[in-house]
Amino acid sequence: MSKNQQPEAELVELFQKLCELDSKYHFIHKETGKNSVHMDVEVIFEQKEYLRLEAKANTSNFSQAVLLIFGNIIKGRSLPLAERTNSLPVSYGVLIKGTDEYDFQFQWNKINVEDWNKFGEDFGAKYICLVNDDSIELKNWKDYVLETETSPQQ
Repeated sequence: MSKNQQPEAELVELFQKLCELDSKYHFIHKETGKNSVHMDVEVIFEQKEYLRLEAKANTSNFSQAVLLIFGNIIKGRSLPLAERTNSLPVSYGVLIKGTDEYDFQFQWNKINVEDWNKFGEDFGAKYICLVNDDSIELKNWKDYVLETETSPQQ
């Protein structure tokens, strides 16, 4: 595992542990690395939706990370599901640490809101998943840029 993949692997491990404590999430699969054949994380949410998430953590270049997120969601749509399910709709999203949220918000708020929403609609991106040391917060993709137009207090 490369030095750059270590923070993402740690984020995914934390997310998996939190999923085991929260009955809303049924953890299916984790896979990080350049040669992945699945998305970074796959979970079933509330027994209603199959979520495929791209994990990003502790990056030194948030603008580049944002571009990679979009590209990896598009690429991920062609990757096989880790677990076959014919009955649940499949949605996509981003998994980030809550402590990185402000830096990602800053980059995402540079994107035209209509373009952000169009990407979500066209490519099935529905969630921003924030992971903190003891909690998971799932935010709606479509409303996320609008929610973050004002800067958080520091």
